[in-house]
Amino acid sequence: MEAKTCWITGATSGIGRALAREYLGRGWKVVASGRAVDALESLAAEAPPGMVVQLPFDYENAASLPLAVAAAMEHAPVLVILNAGASQRMRVRDMGQADLARIIRLDLSAPIELARLIVVSRKDDAARRPMRLVAVSSLAGMVPTPVRAGYAAAKHGLLGFFTTLAAEEDPADLAVSIVMPGFVQTSIAERAFSGSGGPPPDADIDGGMDPAVTAHRIANGIERGRLFILVALDARTRLALVLRIFAPSLLVSILRKRGH
Repeated sequence: MEAKTCWITGATSGIGRALAREYLGRGWKVVASGRAVDALESLAAEAPPGMVVQLPFDYENAASLPLAVAAAMEHAPVLVILNAGASQRMRVRDMGQADLARIIRLDLSAPIELARLIVVSRKDDAARRPMRLVAVSSLAGMVPTPVRAGYAAAKHGLLGFFTTLAAEEDPADLAVSIVMPGFVQTSIAERAFSGSGGPPPDADIDGGMDPAVTAHRIANGIERGRLFILVALDARTRLALVLRIFAPSLLVSILRKRGH
């Protein structure tokens, strides 16, 4: 039986790479995207021959997005996971216009443009198969924290866009899931945009969930057809979600004290 195909962006590291390994382990063929060609090559070397299709492209190059979608759709994926992005450790007072523009481009504009291109490409395709489109947002899309204003804005935007898309599309044709991870042990904090001298160590991420465990739980949530998939939440983050709804002023006060 022919293996099902998924397309995963940001498959070179962190949650994206763990998801690629998870789906390979489940017998899927993976179209893997990212900027680091060597990382894509090493992922392909881990898999059986022909099970990883390397599709490198750069989220920051707007002209590459339609080309990437066209190339990925040639492999008829039934699952697309838009995962690539960047993080931030910078107060608004220290943020330049270029800093804000870049985080919004990487974490919001690029993934929603990829989604738009995918939806448009399917509109007149009578032979299209059902697909699930997954956006990896963040807990910061619901509970913003200090020094992540641009990142939080982008992740809030993803939540708004993909929830609206889910309301527009027939799930039997195009289903949508939004993943909101809490703290996961990845190198995203080390690569975060920061004001000067590089970002400080992040104890929350260092003590977070293992990426492989996170990927397994995300894949299970996708398989169950969930719209919202919350993973890697500890007691504090669960409490923050409750306060976000029922006591937002108290939550902001707590976060303000924690940020100083």
